[in-house]
Amino acid sequence: MNRRLALLLIVPLLTSCTVEDVAATFGPRPDAQVAALADRAASDAAALSGQEAELRARHAGELGDEITRLCGTHADGTVPESCAFQPEVTALPQVSIDDSLALTLGADLPAESHALAVRQAVDMAAVSPAELPARLDPDPSPDSGAADAARQLLAREYATAWGLGVARARLDPARQEAVDELVDAHESRIRILRKVLEPFGEVPVAEPGYELEGLDEPVDAASAEDFVTRVEEGLAGAWLAAAVEAAPGAWQEFAVRGTAEVETALGSYSAG
Repeated sequence: MNRRLALLLIVPLLTSCTVEDVAATFGPRPDAQVAALADRAASDAAALSGQEAELRARHAGELGDEITRLCGTHADGTVPESCAFQPEVTALPQVSIDDSLALTLGADLPAESHALAVRQAVDMAAVSPAELPARLDPDPSPDSGAADAARQLLAREYATAWGLGVARARLDPARQEAVDELVDAHESRIRILRKVLEPFGEVPVAEPGYELEGLDEPVDAASAEDFVTRVEEGLAGAWLAAAVEAAPGAWQEFAVRGTAEVETALGSYSAG
């Protein structure tokens, strides 16, 4: 066959391929790791019930939105056909929130998706709580930044517990017991953080007093309530930031579970 005839035979094949076909073949694809987490979340939601099912269904939706965000959209706001995604539900032999939490923290995600994964891990830790360990196994390497992060959190816990003592004197008597429960939780985390830090040398001690940036000392019951909420929110944010910044491993899970513990305690206090 001569080259001219071969070209004539190829042309119809090329002209039958539309721009949409090419875009669907060569366009952006859902990130495989994000898609795998979305599939797992949807599978969890199908197998679970109640609060856990609702949580995992929400996670599946958030991960689907994250896939769209990573892919980008056309000028008209539509998603590229090649990036269309629906989670695949699999009948799992056994469903464990703790297993899904571990999978989430262990996923090799795009850097810009990391904070979402940690946030979802905190959500899962809240519905499947576990006591914080007094020792990390295995211990993080000295240059991982875990010890410095733990020292910063310990200092925040000291400051928060001190601040609650200041606020307690201004609260209505009926609310003082609720604050005492928060203080007990802080003292427990303080003991655990001190234990965690023992292998790393320096363990900070509490100061006689603290200046809590951006917060004025409460003067009445209303300002004391606001003070408690804001100081606890600040602490929860510090724990979450430590979890997001942590390298994968025992310290990251510790920070995730610590964040969930602080947020759950604040939620209970606010609902009281």
